[in-house]
Parts: sequence; C-alpha cells; structure tokens
Amino acid sequence: MNITIRHLKQIQAIDTHGSFADAAKELNISQPALSRSIATLEGILDVKLFNRSKIKNRPTAFGQHIIEKGLPIIRQMFLLERDIELIKNIKSGKLSIGMGSFGAKMMLGGVIEKLCTNFPQINITTFIDAAPLVIERLENFDLEMALVDLRIASKIIPLDEMKVFPLNIHQCYFFCRNTHPILKLKKITMKEIINYPLSTAWLPDFAYLGMAQEAKLPDSYRLKIKDQAIQCEDWEILFKIIANGNSIGLSSLPVILNSHLSNQFVTLPPSFDGCYTNLGILVKKDMSYSPAMKKFQQYLIEEDQILSIMEKSHNTKAIMGPESKPVANDLV
Repeated sequence: MNITIRHLKQIQAIDTHGSFADAAKELNISQPALSRSIATLEGILDVKLFNRSKIKNRPTAFGQHIIEKGLPIIRQMFLLERDIELIKNIKSGKLSIGMGSFGAKMMLGGVIEKLCTNFPQINITTFIDAAPLVIERLENFDLEMALVDLRIASKIIPLDEMKVFPLNIHQCYFFCRNTHPILKLKKITMKEIINYPLSTAWLPDFAYLGMAQEAKLPDSYRLKIKDQAIQCEDWEILFKIIANGNSIGLSSLPVILNSHLSNQFVTLPPSFDGCYTNLGILVKKDMSYSPAMKKFQQYLIEEDQILSIMEKSHNTKAIMGPESKPVANDLV
C-alpha cells in the first residue's frame, strides 16, 4: 500500500497548520523528515499534494481528496487504538469530557473528585465552553462524553446518532446583589430586569426570545437584550461582576449557591418560558464505554439527584413567592 496511516496523519497535520514546521512539531518529527515523507509519496503517486508557499501550504485537489477520504479513517484508527488500550489496561488511560459552563459549575467538581478517588491513574481532560463548541468537539471525536442542554444539542446534531441520558430539570433564576436599585421597586417585572445588562454564561437564542416575550415586547427585542449582555464562561468572574455592579445574573440555584458570594445575592421573581436547564449526557453511538466513562456517568446522575434534593430544601427560602410581594428573598 502506497498511502499509509502515517501519511494520512502527516497530510492532515500540514493542512491544519498550513506549515510543515508546525505539523512536524505536532507529529514529533523533524521538518526535513516530514518534507521527505511527503515528497516521496508525491513521487510514488506522481501528483502534487501541496502548493508550497512561505505564507501557507495549501492542499492541491489531490491533497484535498486524500484529506476528505482519510479523516474518517484516522478517526476509526483512533477508536480502534483506544479500544485496545482499554482492553490492555482497564483502569488507566485518558478520559476527555466536555461541558457547558452551567453543567460544569453545577456538577463537575464533585464528580471528578469521586472519579479520581476510584480511578487515581486516569488522566482527565475537561473542555468547558458554550454548548455548540462542546458538541462540535464531540462530533470530531475530540471528546468522549459531553454534558449539554438537549434543546441546544437537538438543533445542532441528530440525537439519534448519540447515546442520550437526560438528567433532571433545574429551574433558573434571575439574581442580583442585595443592594441593587431594582430591589427598591414595589413590583419587579421582566421589563425592569432587562433594563439592566444580563451577566451569564452563553445562552441560546430561545432564552433571549423568552425574555422578550415575557416582557410583552417584540420578538426582535431579544437582539437588544443579547447585545447588552455580559457573556462569560467563568462563573467566578461573573459573580464578581454581579456582586459589584448593577448587572443581573441568570443561573440555576446550585450554581448560585456554589458561589462564596451567595450571601450577597437575592433571587428575583420573574421567569420566562424555557427558563430551566435540560441537561443530558451525550456519547457517540460508535464510542466504546470505558469503566471510567461508566463511572463518570454514574457519578453525574448521582450528583444530579443530590442537587435536586438541595433545590427543594431551598425552595421556600430562595424562591420568590407570589408576584405581588414587594421584594426578593435572600439566598442564604
């Protein structure tokens, strides 16, 4: 066979980086060795695979065809090699997990602590970002498992291509610092809330639409709410912004209570249609389960149950009662 897996990986790396030097670093070989390998293959095939340039090396039509046909082969080889490693050494290796920041802040710490206790030799890599980016990496086999909102996932990928494990629903709340000027109002409605910038992690478009509809404003108003929002995937930064300014946060109760600043926050009464998490665990159907993956999923489900019980115990304390009440309630 003229084209080998080694060649496919080399061609893919050059296409990704646009540079023989950077591709060689990724492949842990010298640049001259990589150049000779590709030149030898071009000689055997009697075609040119890359247009060389000082700025960027771009694949020719022949190179692009090999890339398109070779990428699925590389992915299947990755899965095959991974399966062999699992069979050889069942309790070690690597585990790559992706999550949106809502799920990560709610559950990740406790779950990883349990997993590391039971699988101390596992190397765990976490990727925390907006749900669409997490799903993209799961599709590309960069992740073995993802925890994302299933409403978002269903708009990006066919869920029948995934193993899907839904978790409990968690209500989300608007919250602000306990000296916020909005608390001086006799009645707090959605219109008053969206007059202030929203500080939260990435939200799907339907969330902003729900706020506009709850405020009885045109659907297009969702763009104004989104444009003035402060979006950040680091909740500790968001908590500081909310505690020290006039922006209003939006998150689930476990996320708010996990903050060391939670005693400075109060929840606000209005909600909107879809103001809840709908998290689920996603695994590609052709991805084999390792014992660590199974345990990680088990611990996620257990942590989710604990959070649901905790939310119920805080219901009367943290959640605003009838809308006619004049002020919001302290979280702690």
